[in-house]
Amino acid sequence: MQFETLAVSLDGHIATIALNRPEKANAMNLAMWHDIRSAFKWVDATPQARAWRSSKAKASASPLGST
Repeated sequence: MQFETLAVSLDGHIATIALNRPEKANAMNLAMWHDIRSAFKWVDATPQARAWRSSKAKASASPLGST
């Protein structure tokens, strides 16, 4: 399944849901919330997925004050 703001994969019986908006440091927006909801519906409807984990894709926000 393809998502605009997430990378979702299935490895064995584990689904991985990764935030994937590196150009925006993975900041949440409305599209991402909709994608997250759809991704969890997909995991729930996929018999092979027995567990899920979250992950971040290539970028994430830096702590305040870091360089």
